[in-house]
Amino acid sequence: MTAKSASAKELTEFSIARPATAWWIPAFEWNREEYLYSRTPLSEVAIAQTPLTLRTDDGLHLSIHEAALVDYAGMNLAKGDGGVLRAALTPGGGDRGTAVVRTAPFTTPWRTIQIGARAGDLAESSLVLNLNEPNRIGDVSWFTPAKYAGVWWSLHLEQESWGTGPKHGATTANTKRYIDFAAANGFRGVLVEGWNPGWDGDWFANGWGFDFTRPTPDFDLEVLARYGASKGVHLIGHHETACAVSHYERQLPAALDLYARNGVDVVKTGYVCDAGDIQRQDRANGPVVREWHEGQWMSGHHLRVLEAAAQRHIAINSHEPIKDTGLRRTYPNWVSREGARGMEFNAWEIRRTRRSTRPRWPSPACWADRWTTPRHRQPEGAWRPADSQHPGQAAGAVRGAVQPDPDGRRPARALRRAPGCLPVHQGRGGGLGGKPRAQRRSR
Repeated sequence: MTAKSASAKELTEFSIARPATAWWIPAFEWNREEYLYSRTPLSEVAIAQTPLTLRTDDGLHLSIHEAALVDYAGMNLAKGDGGVLRAALTPGGGDRGTAVVRTAPFTTPWRTIQIGARAGDLAESSLVLNLNEPNRIGDVSWFTPAKYAGVWWSLHLEQESWGTGPKHGATTANTKRYIDFAAANGFRGVLVEGWNPGWDGDWFANGWGFDFTRPTPDFDLEVLARYGASKGVHLIGHHETACAVSHYERQLPAALDLYARNGVDVVKTGYVCDAGDIQRQDRANGPVVREWHEGQWMSGHHLRVLEAAAQRHIAINSHEPIKDTGLRRTYPNWVSREGARGMEFNAWEIRRTRRSTRPRWPSPACWADRWTTPRHRQPEGAWRPADSQHPGQAAGAVRGAVQPDPDGRRPARALRRAPGCLPVHQGRGGGLGGKPRAQRRSR
């Protein structure tokens, strides 16, 4: 016999026996996962996202997280009585008052504790990955890990625009310039944002205006795909939803077919909106329900995208995503995600605890004139954050190739900044190119 089961909360809890230091970011805040990590005594943690990283007073390192988040609400950790950490499930949408609705019997995600004598043991652990089911999409030899450049950073600098008009960045002529640069410098791909209708006006507030099935009149997708192929360069697709997710899902098959016909084998998806503002509409012209990025409904959405993409030999690099819980083992075409505060905020300063469980997209801006590495920062060139990387956004931004030193402190050959690519600040408070982060929308 089966029956519907509704869960408002989960009784899982964690009790840490010894005093500990915690590295954590807050849950249920407007900017999703894109916060600087706080380092505090565990006793000062209020409600945190996972993974939550801990070091006890005797030097033991722990990470509390979850694995195989499938058709379930993401887990956060709330402080309870006596220092206990209690599971706090991400709420469901609307006024249903529940986090999870399932048909019984069902399985929940794993609750995990990684333990190590040193911090590196946490990053090197395969526990979360291996608790997921094996590959279910079959042969993935069609995917090629690669670096790519693209029409992106110039848009943030307002040198070009996402919307159509005299400053439109995603034009046929401009994209050919990026393809030429990619071919000349050994980049396999070129990402193009603003290629489709819907960017004119306040796109942030109207994701329902996006059309993912056709390009703008000044962007010839077929011509550019052939031009890139002649030079060994692939276009990287872009699907920004502005959180009108049901609107996107209705177009998804046709949108992916369009890319597949044109040799696009990686798509960057985006869900730019405040936390809790995902727009779900179960039937056309029906009511719109607001969901969280890490709620049960979005956990299903991402898998629907991955399955549809895999059928067309397309990989996904999701931005403003749900957190990683090792599902890239089950869906190897989930090659990367952006779910942490990246370099678009503050240049080279990136916290490592968030991505202890996954490849992650660092949201780079452009390479600075000199490679400096204060002790609390790590250069992007000294590690491999993901299977698809984006080290230069302006055509001509990169001169030379990254060759990391064995000591991990600097690349053997520095990269030089091209005209039009502003140097980045390394301070905690400022944005890139001297523009305060508060004046720019998260991308």
